[in-house]
Amino acid sequence: MKAGKHTRPDGATRRFRVLVALRLFETASQQKLAGLLSRFGAQNEWDIKLLRTQDELTVPSLDEAEAEGLDGVIVSIAHNAPVFRRLAALRCPLLVLGLDPAELRKRRTNLVVIHENPADIARKALRHFAEAGRFSSFAFVNSRWRIGWSILREQAFAQASRKAVRVLPPTGCAGDRPKIAAFLEKLERPAAVLAANDERAADVLAAAAELKLRIPDDLSVLGIDNDPFVCASTKPALSSIEPDFFAEGREAARFLDRMMRARSPMSTRHIEIDVKRVIPRESTLRHLSAQALISRAEEFIHAHATRGITPRDVATHLHVSRQLLDLRFREAGKDTVGGLIVRRKLAEVRRLLAQTAAPISQITERCGFANENAAKNLFKRTTGMSMRDWRAAHSP
Repeated sequence: MKAGKHTRPDGATRRFRVLVALRLFETASQQKLAGLLSRFGAQNEWDIKLLRTQDELTVPSLDEAEAEGLDGVIVSIAHNAPVFRRLAALRCPLLVLGLDPAELRKRRTNLVVIHENPADIARKALRHFAEAGRFSSFAFVNSRWRIGWSILREQAFAQASRKAVRVLPPTGCAGDRPKIAAFLEKLERPAAVLAANDERAADVLAAAAELKLRIPDDLSVLGIDNDPFVCASTKPALSSIEPDFFAEGREAARFLDRMMRARSPMSTRHIEIDVKRVIPRESTLRHLSAQALISRAEEFIHAHATRGITPRDVATHLHVSRQLLDLRFREAGKDTVGGLIVRRKLAEVRRLLAQTAAPISQITERCGFANENAAKNLFKRTTGMSMRDWRAAHSP
């Protein structure tokens, strides 16, 4: 990854040599890299050495990179004490995504730490739970190990909630499902549970299944990260908060570039990035806010029906299964999703017939009908009039 030359603060003319270490098997890291690269465009003045796995970033690899000449480092990896001690000792600017390890605490300059805003996570989680129904208790399940970002999310959720939040602290062991089950059993139901991340939320769902708790009626479970593989593999599918990983990567590039160009060291900074949204799935969508789900479906259909969408497209947009969407419409005594799409298309046909002089063939096509004759027949069955007669009766 190479591009043009640059005059550095020390007067040398060459590209900045930057080491970027990400776990690229993760969707989150892929999005961070995309955001990082979006910063440059055609003016990329970095010569990037990309490490794609955790195992590639070692103390010897950092020694080697620094010996060859290193202007900056961006890392987004799991905690590794020896590696972070070595990172803290680097003379060049350092940018860390996601973690704030103790090994870096004594570094006072040329360090920027970027992570999701825990207060924004808490706000969006509580708003989603409020839309999903009424709960007798709220809970937070920490990561297995004591990690800074998990504790910050716990504290923000507890502070933002109007009700007391029960907390499962880090258990410190891998096989901790019995501890999760014991914690869940004591919650007053229905309970709303926010987990530290999607993997932890999957653990909660597995423990709830062993207890035969009904999801989401007894327990609504919300994860964080919107990992597509984890969310799709749980039963039921996991609702999750989607961070803005792209923005995190873009900001990482911006701040590292500033530090490398600065003529004097910059003070350590912590940057919080707001998350994007909650992606609702079956683990939180109860009798719902059936109304919230239906309202979102109706809004999407109103805006897109004439583009030829199907009920499956509506379900995909809402991040729920087609079966759940149909069920919510039946429970509310509403028209079917497909019927609502057709009604919206016909309403647009009526509007165009009355307000424009466009040919009927053009109107049916613009309204998403693939077959003009079928559209005409459907119109006559529903209105009792042909399109031509409707236009004559309703035109100004």
